[in-house]
Amino acid sequence: MNEREEMPSGAKRRQPGIEATAEELQVTRDVNASGSLVFKALTDPAQLIRWWDPKGFTTPAVTVDLRVGGIFHFCVRAPDGMAQVWAEMLQRPAVDPAPS
Repeated sequence: MNEREEMPSGAKRRQPGIEATAEELQVTRDVNASGSLVFKALTDPAQLIRWWDPKGFTTPAVTVDLRVGGIFHFCVRAPDGMAQVWAEMLQRPAVDPAPS
């Protein structure tokens, strides 16, 4: 299957640390940080724009609505400023592991 083809419903594509179906993407990483700090890095737009994009790219826009059914919407722009990718993901339940 080439990358541009749509995955059949229920199909899985596996790579180290990534599991995906046509409806869900799950990425796992081990990091040396508290669960609360990682949660903030993944949910606070001010933090996301600092690390979300690949090296050399920028994230000029990001919106995070943590309510169930809310949208995680973002743009990643190429270093030349010409190419950009917009994406959005539907939010599932998200809970800070150590709320302050």
